[in-house]
Amino acid sequence: MRVLTQPATWTLADLQSHLQGAIELELGTIPLYLQAYYSINTTNASSATTAVATAIVNVASEEMLHLELACNVLNAIGGTPVLTGSAAPTYPSVLGYIQPPLTLNLQTLSFAQLGTFLQIELPNWLDPFFDTDTGPENAYDSIGEFYDAIETGLNEVNQFLPASENTKQKTNNFSFDGTTYLDSVPVTDLQSAVNALTTIVEQGEGTSQTDDDQPSPEQGMLAHFYAFQSALDTMSGNLVPVYPIVPNPASPSWTYDEQDGNLLTFFDGCFTYFIQSLETQFNTAGSSLSLDPMWDLGGAVSYIMSQPYGDTGLVLAPRWLFTASLNNPTALQNAWNALTSAQQANTNLQALAKDCGVTVS
Repeated sequence: MRVLTQPATWTLADLQSHLQGAIELELGTIPLYLQAYYSINTTNASSATTAVATAIVNVASEEMLHLELACNVLNAIGGTPVLTGSAAPTYPSVLGYIQPPLTLNLQTLSFAQLGTFLQIELPNWLDPFFDTDTGPENAYDSIGEFYDAIETGLNEVNQFLPASENTKQKTNNFSFDGTTYLDSVPVTDLQSAVNALTTIVEQGEGTSQTDDDQPSPEQGMLAHFYAFQSALDTMSGNLVPVYPIVPNPASPSWTYDEQDGNLLTFFDGCFTYFIQSLETQFNTAGSSLSLDPMWDLGGAVSYIMSQPYGDTGLVLAPRWLFTASLNNPTALQNAWNALTSAQQANTNLQALAKDCGVTVS
């Protein structure tokens, strides 16, 4: 948790610190939601299973948009988005800036996991502890309240880079499994910054007591809280088969043999490459991100989850670890070379490796 200055009003430093926290929060939800999504066994999927899987992956995809919007706002006020090192997600971990503490675990989709997702996306109007704290605090009662406070800070500080210096704004659109999401928008002034935050909040918790995703009504998508509520309701009346994945696979309580360990290390290297690439791009002039590794991470996750974890009845799961020692081309190539021939023959792993600059023979 960051130690902030405590003046009566916001400072630019406090605002930048909060927006960095927003980046870490949005980034941290992506592996969390994707781990649950890929733990769903969609072989011969029923309509209920498909509905639950679609709800979760749609939310995960929109979180990429929210990450980009948060980076745009921070860049617009002269900050430097950081996604690597201590800013990278780890699990289990505690959700930043939110009270009471909420622990995030990487695990199989379950009623309990969906309950955690609902707590993450809790609307202000459903929060019994909601108040109007709008100063720079160390913790807030919900993500919505956290973003409300940032909006107050933006209004108070109202310091934006001139156009000649504000050159890192990104304008990607995001799609997953055939669904296209809102384009990111450049942040150039107070109004566009507030609009970006409004998109994040409304797509997450909804607007007032409606379950509509107001920023993109043409897509008919539920806001995240209501998407997860719908998934929970569907699971309550239908069997949704899941793979029994190793929970929190980075925990030291788990040990891996050489073959499994090398596979997980290779995925960690590719995830490291991806978020390092994102961080570099968010801090480089130009309007478009290269997201190729993101689209192939999923195939690698599916392959990993097809591998048994010894004779425990569990299956492997990726750790999603930023690993500094793998943050160079030679180390990532060596991680690929350490895989078995059967692993290297997997087309999903090959596609991801190529995206990350690895030579696949």
